[in-house]
Amino acid sequence: MALPQQILYIDGNYIKAYSHIDGNIDDNDLLPSIIQAQDSQIQPILGTNLYNKLKTLIKDGQVDTAGNEHYKTLLQEYVMMTTLKWTLVYFYPYLHGNLANGIIGTRNVDNMTSLSQDEVSALIDTERSNAQFYTERLINYLLLGGVTFAEYNSNDHNNMTPETQAYSEGGLTISGQNYGNNRLANWNCCGWEGKR
Repeated sequence: MALPQQILYIDGNYIKAYSHIDGNIDDNDLLPSIIQAQDSQIQPILGTNLYNKLKTLIKDGQVDTAGNEHYKTLLQEYVMMTTLKWTLVYFYPYLHGNLANGIIGTRNVDNMTSLSQDEVSALIDTERSNAQFYTERLINYLLLGGVTFAEYNSNDHNNMTPETQAYSEGGLTISGQNYGNNRLANWNCCGWEGKR
């Protein structure tokens, strides 16, 4: 059975051009992290309809078509960098380890010394902070950028509605902004306080 085609906002070339990841990393190793970043971080910000609209434009080769300038700006100036930063958050934990032949082990790389778990955690925290910055920038563009995307507010109960908060830590929303939808806003220290 053939695997379904994945429509990606970024690829290995983009990641290697705009991050500290070099050409020795196989693009196939990056793929799961790109998909995770798109599905778990970008889709909740864009909402399902706008998320799918951008994927359709990419699949159909229509990003550069006249009339799609606002979508192109959204994608190239905001979504791609946000996706990159979240991809790094999801990818860095797997740089040290590898699943092969039914076991999880460390990678052997000549002339390199592995980082400690604490150093990897610090690197992930740095990238998470960067990702939250770019997420906030993306949200601000969607809400305050003066461009209206019909798909942004057209989601129904079967789709994800766009979130408008970028920063959360341990279930607490720490963004200074409080507008729009935020699935994290109804959490407290002990669990979900939302509608039942």
